Amino acid sequence: FFAMAATKTSFTSRWSDLPRRLATIVIGAPLVFFILSHPMTARLFFLGVHLISCIEWIRLSTGSVKEMLLLCGLSISTALLSTSATSHLCWMLSVFVIVLCSFPASPSSHLLIGFIILTSTMSSWYSVATTSIKHSLSLLLIVWNCDTGALIVGRLLGGKRQSMIPWIHRVSPAKSIHGFVGGLVFGILTCKYLVPFMCDWIDKNRYDIYFRFNGYAGHEKTDFTFFFGMLLSVSAIAGDLVESAIKRACGQKDSSKLLPGHGGILDRFDSSWLAIIVYQAWLIR
Repeated sequence: FFAMAATKTSFTSRWSDLPRRLATIVIGAPLVFFILSHPMTARLFFLGVHLISCIEWIRLSTGSVKEMLLLCGLSISTALLSTSATSHLCWMLSVFVIVLCSFPASPSSHLLIGFIILTSTMSSWYSVATTSIKHSLSLLLIVWNCDTGALIVGRLLGGKRQSMIPWIHRVSPAKSIHGFVGGLVFGILTCKYLVPFMCDWIDKNRYDIYFRFNGYAGHEKTDFTFFFGMLLSVSAIAGDLVESAIKRACGQKDSSKLLPGHGGILDRFDSSWLAIIVYQAWLIR
């Protein structure tokens, strides 16, 4: 009896954040769609994401106001001027390898790593978000559903029985092979089936009319294949893993509590760090 009660309590606590997660999604999803439906508001949205991400990044470590101002100023100004997806990809892969292989990172490198990650990521977001609402929503759907799949499958089937390879478990003990596979499957299915359906729906209802009118409709056709879905899903999982390593090095669980049930802006957009650069490179290939 007591064993059953303990199991029930463990299961309940494991899903205790579900109501807050769902409430944030129900309120946030329509709002994000509305904002991303115009190139100007889309750019302002990601400018806000960039600004808050820089603040949260510094708060993970020192919390210094000077470092916040420095990172915000340098990262935003550089991202608005830089457009090369190839160079961003090279920088991002290098930083990912450094973070994962030299975990925990030293505090002195925190500012530099943040500058490279956030500048590269947000520069790509500025470019993609002003191309078409379909591209912004497609990438967000894929990486967020990948997150969702990893969370659901990991919690249902994960646990102590099956963990990831040791160095990944050391970076983020909560990660499991079940979650990895779940995220991969959800991401691929979203890319292969849900995204094309959504793009057809947007075309049918002409929700991208402002992008066409303002001349932002280039690169509208993208092949959402099995391989592309797998590539973006692996990129999303890598981004989440890198942020987990950084938070663990800083002794933090979440970047903030701005989004109930989800953490902060960094926690919500970490899965797009590498994926958005891969997506941009795919568009301009």
